[in-house]
Amino acid sequence: MKSDPTKHERNCKKETKGAKEGNLALATLSLSKWRLTQSQRVLNDSSFDDSWAILSTAFTQIHNKNASELSFEVLYRNAYTVVLHKEGEKLYSAAKQVVAAHLKTIAAGEMQAAYQELVNAPGTRDYEKQDAGVRFLKVVRDAWEDHTLCMKMIRDVLMYLVLSHHGPSSHQECC
Repeated sequence: MKSDPTKHERNCKKETKGAKEGNLALATLSLSKWRLTQSQRVLNDSSFDDSWAILSTAFTQIHNKNASELSFEVLYRNAYTVVLHKEGEKLYSAAKQVVAAHLKTIAAGEMQAAYQELVNAPGTRDYEKQDAGVRFLKVVRDAWEDHTLCMKMIRDVLMYLVLSHHGPSSHQECC
């Protein structure tokens, strides 16, 4: 008893026929939806720039505590695509610059103000210096907790970069 070919089998026959007739794009598509052709593996600068624009905006949103509005699936997919196209080192450098710029902003803002308060605290009474020291350490602790939370989110977005491009032990100063 001969059964009707499934939709997949009919498509494969059409795609094979297309390959025989010289339709290379259709033949490439027929191999697998997930496999990329050699020409698709090359990421041009505008594609990297587009992906990086999305990722850098997201990293800024993460640092500004607006992560609830982000789609981590889209972000991960952009990072994955960049790494897949052998632009991982470029992505790592760009991400490192964004994080460094944010840390400089934090250091120049709240942290600097708290440090100046500590240095300029009146020294006539011990408790005045101690209170300024406690406030400074609280600012440092809060900044550290915010930074580690942000880095965990950024690490999750760049998980494929961390795991496949650099290996688990490289660039420990970042993550």
